[in-house]
Amino acid sequence: MLRIQIITITRSIKGGQIRKQQARDCEQLTVGRGTDQILHVPDPRAALQHAQLQPAGHNRWRLESLSPAGVLLNGKRVRTGKLKPGDHFSIGASEFTLREPTDEYAAVIEVQHHPLPDMQSHPAIKRYVATHIGTGFFGLRRRGLAWLALLVVISAGLIIPMAGFFQPDLQQTLQANRALPDDHIWLTGELFSGHQHLEGDCSYCHRKPFVRVADPVCAECHADTRSHADPPPEGILSVAELEAFNHPDVAAQQCAHCHREHNGARIIPAKQSFCGDCHGDLEQRTGYASALPAATDFADHHPQFSTTLTRRDIDGGIRQLRMAIDDPDMIEQSQLSFPHDRHLDPAGLETPSGFQVLSCADCHQPDAGGRYMQPIDFETQCVQCHQLNFDPSNPERVVPHGKPAEVVNVLTEFYAELALRGASREVSNLPLNSNDPSAVLLWARQQALRTGNSLFEGRACGECHQVTRQENAAQITWTIQPPRVAGIWFPRSSFDHSSHLATECSVCHDAATSASSDDVLLPGIAVCQDCHGGEHTRNRVASTCIACHRYHQPVLPYQSRQAEPKSGTLYLWNQPDIERASQATQPARTNRRRPGRDDGA
Repeated sequence: MLRIQIITITRSIKGGQIRKQQARDCEQLTVGRGTDQILHVPDPRAALQHAQLQPAGHNRWRLESLSPAGVLLNGKRVRTGKLKPGDHFSIGASEFTLREPTDEYAAVIEVQHHPLPDMQSHPAIKRYVATHIGTGFFGLRRRGLAWLALLVVISAGLIIPMAGFFQPDLQQTLQANRALPDDHIWLTGELFSGHQHLEGDCSYCHRKPFVRVADPVCAECHADTRSHADPPPEGILSVAELEAFNHPDVAAQQCAHCHREHNGARIIPAKQSFCGDCHGDLEQRTGYASALPAATDFADHHPQFSTTLTRRDIDGGIRQLRMAIDDPDMIEQSQLSFPHDRHLDPAGLETPSGFQVLSCADCHQPDAGGRYMQPIDFETQCVQCHQLNFDPSNPERVVPHGKPAEVVNVLTEFYAELALRGASREVSNLPLNSNDPSAVLLWARQQALRTGNSLFEGRACGECHQVTRQENAAQITWTIQPPRVAGIWFPRSSFDHSSHLATECSVCHDAATSASSDDVLLPGIAVCQDCHGGEHTRNRVASTCIACHRYHQPVLPYQSRQAEPKSGTLYLWNQPDIERASQATQPARTNRRRPGRDDGA
């Protein structure tokens, strides 16, 4: 609870100042024409609850207008802003000045109510009254205009549609002309395709007549819907709790703010302004708690792409690291040695199966959905060229891939069998004794280690992997560092390879000149901007935010929706911004598919 001192300054008849002081205890300062407001504005131009003030730390207060008219902050009309001692804001004829706080009061506010202007004597008002109200429009006074407007509404909304309902020929004429009303204004409109199974059962979602569908009703089916930002504390009861959640706009949003039903397939807003209204100044809106850069348009106002890389900590743990594509320190620590330029040599390669010229598609294959690429698998892509045979006289015998301990066992068993069958040239130098098979096993073990050293550290494993050798008096072992290749490079966005089949791989991935596995062969934003622009582009593919990003983030917790707001719960958000965003993304009411209207004619 905050203790506020309010100093009201009025002028006496002689022109002097009269100062009246009062103290109030509150959690936030409300400003408006209503009698329940802490800072009262006796001006009919002010809303009942026009604005509110919240502490923002360091003797600063956050001013937020709850009226589309906004407020004048230091002479500039704004809807949100921050005040420091000495700043002032005005609503109507009332002016409020923030002074330095004292030890006793968290804030000191001076209030001056200036005389209200005489609106009736304004020349423009007199001219309007004399022209329109005194004489009327088309010779009709206010009462006649009201009856005329009522007749137009009844005709357009009832009489004409009803006549078309009973006259099929007239109905076709009405439906074929956009300017004429038909019975579509009575219909609720088509359901979203995913909700078609609810057709005819209105009560499934509309639990109360004339009441908007509440979020808990949506959550009955969509219980696994994730949040968009870090969830707020349970309730949002105080400004202190809001500091843990810097996205109050998102917290107050209802499902219906974004998903407008009864509009057919258009249940998800596609306009980029819907996202840009918040992300255009996200740092300021969150009090610089958000690290996301601003973005409003893909072509003109969008940050460089960032990818997610894996790094090994000093203690051996794996962590995720976000880096921009153009960061000079960005390298991929995959623990592999794979030069793309050698494999994509246009002159070709000598392989065990003959001379080949490789392309990207020889190794990189899309998954079943066509969106992402399948992981590289040795047995599928690499074994054709990198065969793991080890004995020239038995080329069909190979060692398993990726299992060093099994490799040594396979080699030991192979040479032990040779020795017992006497099939090796070196067996003649081995003093075989059926009563002492340990000599045979020792020889086989020595041969296995010799061949294993050639495989692990020479021509096979060491060519692509990082191999570590551990040797002691008892044995020799090899350890292969497991590859760490990112499966999805852009986990916070989506990219569909199947939609870009007409584009050569080299347009986006400069693999033919890459000689190191440290290279991150991902395109920057400039490559995508060659073909894609913002929503209003004319010479490129129009791409809005939802083309690449999802609103509900899969890495965040599930959304928590309360059936009814708790008593005293304070939902704080910028109402004008939400209303403006909702209006901008409100689809047209297309209730019925009518010939000549929805076919692009």
